[in-house]
Amino acid sequence: ASAVYTFEDDKRAVYSPGHTADAALRYDNGKTRLGVDASFAAERFTDEANTVSLPAYVVLNADARQQLSPNLAVSLAAKNLLNTAWQSVSGYIMPPLSFWLGLEARY
Repeated sequence: ASAVYTFEDDKRAVYSPGHTADAALRYDNGKTRLGVDASFAAERFTDEANTVSLPAYVVLNADARQQLSPNLAVSLAAKNLLNTAWQSVSGYIMPPLSFWLGLEARY
């Protein structure tokens, strides 16, 4: 069962950050697509008493896609560019810096 809070309790629901923000920049001219996005989450409590918390984090990602021909495109993505060690749920560390390469063929 979940806890019921009132304003007088001055408690935050489990895993609910006080602040979050997402931002993205995109460029697309039809053949070339570039993008970068960032996500921020403030401290989140992992217990109903609000005594144990996970630290705030910022995650930055980037991606690019190039159309090589009408039927062929290549893409590259970099996830977690800052190599941030972060957890969305206590005990489950999210992936470190990683790169993804893709090839898209249509026929």
